[in-house]
Amino acid sequence: MFLLPENGLRRGRRRRRAGAAVATAVATGAAVALLGWVGPSYATTTPAAAKPAAGGTATAAHKAAATTAGQRPARPKPTSVSPTPTGPTAASPTLVSPTPTGPKPGTQPPAKTGSGTKTRTGTQAKPAAPSEAKVKALRAGAAARAVTQAAPRNTQSTDCGGVLALDTVHACTAIPGSGSDTYTVTTTVADDVLAVQLAPTGDASVDATLTGPDGTDISCSVFGASPATCSTGPAGTYTIEVVNWYTTGGYTLAVSSLRSSPCTRLTASDLAFGAGPSTGSLAAGAAASCYALGDGAASGDLLRLGGLSYEVRGTVFDATGTQVCDVGQYGNTCALTGTAPYRMLVRDTYAQAVSYAVTVSRLSHPTGCATLAAAPFGDPGQAVASGTVPIDGTACRTVTLPAGPVAVSLKGGDSTGGSLLWTLYTAQGDVACSDRDDTTCTALPGAGTYTLLLEDTSIFQAADYAIALVPLTGTDGCAPPVGTSYDLPVLHGTLGSPVQVDCRPFDAAPGDRIDLAANADVYAEMITTIIDPTGAPSCSTDTADGSSQDGCVLTGSGPYRAITRGFYDFTGTYSMRIARLSNPAGCTPLAPQAYGTDPAGSPNPCRLLQVPAAGTYDVGGTSVYHLDGTRFCRSDSCTFPAAGTYAMVFRPSFINDQPFQPVFISPTQTAGCVATSDTGFSGGPVTVDLTEAGRRDCLMLPTASGNGVYLAATSSDDGHVPAETVYDAKGVKQCDSDSSFSVCKLTGTAPFHLVLTAPRPGAFGLSVQRTADATGCKAWPQSAFGGSTGTQVGLTARVQTVCLALPAGGHSTAEMFDYTNTANNVNASIRVYDAAGDQVCTTSGSTTTTCRFTAGIGYTAVLVGVSGADTYHIVRRDISSTANCAAPSSLTVGGPSTGYTFGSALDSRCLRVQAAATDKLWLSVRTPTATGKSGAQLFVVDATGTIVCRQYGASCRVSGSTSYVVGVVAFGYAGTPIAAHVDTWRVGTAAGWVPQCTANPLSADGIPLRSGSLTETATAYCGVLQIKARQSVDIYGALADPTAGTPALGMYAPTPWDGTSFDYSYQCIGESGSFHYECTAEGSAPAAQVAFIISPGDARTPIDYTMQGVCHSQCATQTPPAEVTSLSPASGPAGGDNRVVVHGAHLNLGTQVRLERGSVRSDYPATPVSVSADGTALTVLLSTRGLDPGAYDVVLNDVGHTVGTPSTGYLPGAYTVTKAVPPLSGGPAHVTAPPPVFGTPAGRTPPKWKKPA
Repeated sequence: MFLLPENGLRRGRRRRRAGAAVATAVATGAAVALLGWVGPSYATTTPAAAKPAAGGTATAAHKAAATTAGQRPARPKPTSVSPTPTGPTAASPTLVSPTPTGPKPGTQPPAKTGSGTKTRTGTQAKPAAPSEAKVKALRAGAAARAVTQAAPRNTQSTDCGGVLALDTVHACTAIPGSGSDTYTVTTTVADDVLAVQLAPTGDASVDATLTGPDGTDISCSVFGASPATCSTGPAGTYTIEVVNWYTTGGYTLAVSSLRSSPCTRLTASDLAFGAGPSTGSLAAGAAASCYALGDGAASGDLLRLGGLSYEVRGTVFDATGTQVCDVGQYGNTCALTGTAPYRMLVRDTYAQAVSYAVTVSRLSHPTGCATLAAAPFGDPGQAVASGTVPIDGTACRTVTLPAGPVAVSLKGGDSTGGSLLWTLYTAQGDVACSDRDDTTCTALPGAGTYTLLLEDTSIFQAADYAIALVPLTGTDGCAPPVGTSYDLPVLHGTLGSPVQVDCRPFDAAPGDRIDLAANADVYAEMITTIIDPTGAPSCSTDTADGSSQDGCVLTGSGPYRAITRGFYDFTGTYSMRIARLSNPAGCTPLAPQAYGTDPAGSPNPCRLLQVPAAGTYDVGGTSVYHLDGTRFCRSDSCTFPAAGTYAMVFRPSFINDQPFQPVFISPTQTAGCVATSDTGFSGGPVTVDLTEAGRRDCLMLPTASGNGVYLAATSSDDGHVPAETVYDAKGVKQCDSDSSFSVCKLTGTAPFHLVLTAPRPGAFGLSVQRTADATGCKAWPQSAFGGSTGTQVGLTARVQTVCLALPAGGHSTAEMFDYTNTANNVNASIRVYDAAGDQVCTTSGSTTTTCRFTAGIGYTAVLVGVSGADTYHIVRRDISSTANCAAPSSLTVGGPSTGYTFGSALDSRCLRVQAAATDKLWLSVRTPTATGKSGAQLFVVDATGTIVCRQYGASCRVSGSTSYVVGVVAFGYAGTPIAAHVDTWRVGTAAGWVPQCTANPLSADGIPLRSGSLTETATAYCGVLQIKARQSVDIYGALADPTAGTPALGMYAPTPWDGTSFDYSYQCIGESGSFHYECTAEGSAPAAQVAFIISPGDARTPIDYTMQGVCHSQCATQTPPAEVTSLSPASGPAGGDNRVVVHGAHLNLGTQVRLERGSVRSDYPATPVSVSADGTALTVLLSTRGLDPGAYDVVLNDVGHTVGTPSTGYLPGAYTVTKAVPPLSGGPAHVTAPPPVFGTPAGRTPPKWKKPA
């Protein structure tokens, strides 16, 4: 049972913490030491801190960059920043962060440019793009390391600036905000390219500008966020001005030259596949390393650059200094344009110290690639490339291919969990096709030699692979041609290699509709496609009208071939059928069959149906087609418009050599039907033999039209039941069912016949019983309320129905049903029918229900199981006006309850309540001491025998009848007696609420303190509460024994007064685990006087309580905030609930009291005990669980406050938690105070508290 309730934008620059920067520097420095690389030289000097001048102004030789003190000058707009990351292009890749704790990410593959029919797709995970703050932090860390190592390292701030040697990291540790430094750098050749690396440290934000020997501005801006390249003019000395736009900090600066710096030469052999990488290193803050590509690279060539990422990038320039490409995270190829020779600068985006190994391979007219032969169909033999590509490595093959489509079969791609990317290039370096899995390159641009590049896209593991390329225009290796007749044997083949592609030519003409099916003989995936001599797919599923049809229509011109390949490394045997669905050949003629005969089976899946006349025929769910191959029907039965010939084709989802057994029967014919009776409940079930697949059995029924029949099936040995369909003499379906029990109403033309089919072959039983005849049904006498176990019946594993008779003179006009069983769960239903077969009632989904009957008419009840054998005890009891039920103990609100103890699962009681039709009754059952999931359920029936309420929640509220039967039944009985208490209260009459309620007028503006006790003789408190729309009042309470549970509380309007659900207009919602309810009237609710009821609910009686109401909204006067002045006692031990009196003002039972100390806060709210009538003293059990000893602040209602400053609801240091008191040896834990004692009702002794011994 479940319970229901009773009723301005701030902007700023992000700064990296110095500690984090140092940690980064230390970590990277360790990596540098371990790798042992040697980078560009460092010059080292150490600047001292600038001394402040008089008045506190620092003296420095830095040129002022602002014309007005404190004013920041306009930042110059960059005119050329290269390579500033702006997007995923070759020249300007998008910022992408490397994996923080793993290897640097590898490069991404080129985009797939060749067209193809993709069979499987996959996406390689890409490293996340670094944020601006991340890039800044990395560069700052590198600059910090460079500052500690670089030369010249300035010892005075005046030394920042001066002559800057190429390929040397210069560190300046102090540049003030709005200050600048000036450097000179000399290039010995004209039209040079300078690589500049400027990295800030601390809080500096620096950039730089470049001017030529003649003072002309160079179109180049240098920012501290990324490296830059600047194109120079004539040879000579150039000036670099570094400006700091923010607060004092430092920076490093380095410059390398494309033509003046040393440059390592790469020969043509270095550009061959298989050549070793070019290795080197960059110091933290270094600008670049240079490589000359030599004669092996010419304009028009395509290069592949390996070993690069967004962090370590390669930028290629032609002989004029024009940038050709920038290779990093996105893309790893470079198409050479411009004028040879070419040079490449290797740089680090983050200005980190890094060691690299870069490969430069020529993809156009490559050298160093092994030769791969084009593979034939069938066994590829030696025409397979296989091996392992190392992490971030490559392999290549050259292969001669004809023009047209090529099937590429790969083991080691996405679909098999591999990480290989393959790309097919033309001799000129153009991408012809690329993928990470099997695919078809649909159109190679021409015959010739292609380069197959194999790359590992994983940053964690090497890529094992096997790959074969099969030209689809060829026929080498194809199997012998086959026909398309349905009577040909199933084709069988073997895929002996995971990269094998099979070819099967077949005889067909353009326009034929082909029925193609293929599958692996064991579970695996494969695909078969029909192609023409050009290798193009040539079988269309498109239809002119947009309809869905089976098979496909051949396009293009023959001869045609079926091409088969496997997925997921499949190797093994497979089966295939290629047949012509239009004008099908090899089909066996089939005339309508008789019932009781076994269909002739054969491997041939096609039959030509000889339809003798228009009508509906049973085709067993097999698809039927027009002779042009379009679908006519796909269902259990087909309605033919006229006599004619149609094709029935069995198209299973799995092709094998099993025989097909067709079904073709006219429902109008009864040949083969066997006569049966309609008194099966007395005569026993008839045996139905459906052991042969496809067999239909037929039973002729003697039942006249207008009657109904029960159909009760007996299952086969494997637990299945047959499907039954009843037809009339004209073949019109009357009903069908595939369950163990059903009812069929016969309305057509007699005689009727029943057709049985089986989901699986087997022997079954079936009882047919006329609904108006209860002969053979078990007698089911009525039982009185109490502990009667009723009538025993049993179900077996095969027989899941039992019939029970309710004779015309043996039932009342209203009854309730119930059952229990050995399994002790709901695994059956009791269904009651009248003579016509109409269902009167059922217990479906429950063990109980109620039924209304007509006197003098017999009924039939059927117990229907769902599975398995079980024994049942079933009872039916009178709940009509003649029911023998006792009167309740009281109808007075709060009067004595009526008590029962249920001692069995079918135990029950009933009460008869007499009332005026205008009376408002509250009826409920409580089982507070019930164990486990047991309890009791209450239902209410009015004077007509109609059930008007089932209790879900606190009560049933009924009105409108002069007499009620209240039924109470055991629920979930599991061997332990269930004590139940039934409350029956008259809450209202025609005159309004009863005096017991009106004697207690209440207002939502506030309810004064009230103490009371709920017992089984004083079961409720009732008042009348005045409330208006949108008004809410909080009801707070304190309990003498909180472990007994919380009483239920609700408010109820006079109308509607029915059912068991709460009224959404006036509702009280409780807080779990405490005596607190919020009672609210919704916005559209009219002002009303509602009944305000406190009842035991699920709590154990007796319940001693104190409660009060505090207005929450729409109040006449606003409730002042609670105040605290002191606590007594002001200290108590840790680890428990200490009894404390809070002194102050405006306190109530809902005032929350908590202890706080800094960020430490009590996790447990205080439990209210009592409050004074004037609200100046609140007694609580104050929790100190989880708190360390010490002084704590006291906070009421979580009010906002300033720590340490007393304010309304906040008193700092008001309570001291002392050391926890150890528990008494062998006894209970220390008790700091007695439990609360409430006002004592008349006739009761107050609870006593005893000190521990």
